Amino acid sequence: MRAVAALRCVPKSRPKELRWSIYGVVAGVLVGASLGGIGVAIHGGAFGFPAAVVLGTIGGVIGNRIGLEKDRAVWGK
Repeated sequence: MRAVAALRCVPKSRPKELRWSIYGVVAGVLVGASLGGIGVAIHGGAFGFPAAVVLGTIGGVIGNRIGLEKDRAVWGK
């Protein structure tokens, strides 16, 4: 029950961090969907990753960092 209560207060305590994380994921998925896939070749073998998954993750991390900095400016510390 503590975890549920903690998750419910996140949008209230850090609204810009959450919002920018979602923006980053959506932007990454949209760009990744338009690209198709990313191929990785290592030691004579190769495999592919869906670009939407890779860029969605990267976009989420970048968006989280942007939102965190915007929330810190509001907090004053």
